Amino acid sequence: MVCQLTTMKKGMSTLEISRQHGIHQETAWFFKRKVQQAMSAFDVESLAGLVEADETVIGGFEPGAVGRSKGRRKNVEIAVELGPEVSKIGRARMIRAKVKPIADFSSEEISKAMDHMMDTNAVVVTDEWRSYRKARRTSIHLPIPSEKGVAMPEIHRLIVNRKNWTRGTHHKVCGFYLEQYLNEFFCRFNFRNCLNS
Repeated sequence: MVCQLTTMKKGMSTLEISRQHGIHQETAWFFKRKVQQAMSAFDVESLAGLVEADETVIGGFEPGAVGRSKGRRKNVEIAVELGPEVSKIGRARMIRAKVKPIADFSSEEISKAMDHMMDTNAVVVTDEWRSYRKARRTSIHLPIPSEKGVAMPEIHRLIVNRKNWTRGTHHKVCGFYLEQYLNEFFCRFNFRNCLNS
């Protein structure tokens, strides 16, 4: 069961684990927590080189909570390291990615998250939002117009993939355990090219 759960690129819900192995869902849930905890141990290297970064909220639709207004949703900062290789459709190759929950979208919170995720010499590409102006003082910062996400396609593709993974595999996640689910997704993403080898 351990091998099956850790080598699948998309993972399994606890309900599916309980069905396939004839165990209670609570047992599958406990086991999955242990696997997610182990996955967080791989998140050690800082992102380097060219890095795209953006903030987002995680959670379902809430009336009145639009844009960066949080409501009960969780704030996170996401960053992805880009390689020099260009794909057949003209996109940069995503190498590794990291995520960090943040309390709010202030420059102080974003700065702490970026310091946690990135090397100080990274070249950071962000949109022109005001909180990024003060967030990075020790690296090259390239603010560019967002153009509704068109200008930074890789980071936005990663954000959408994370949302689809949650909806497709787990359907929903509890906010209390959100960081563990994020650890799972980003560990799977960072090891995606060697999981099935």
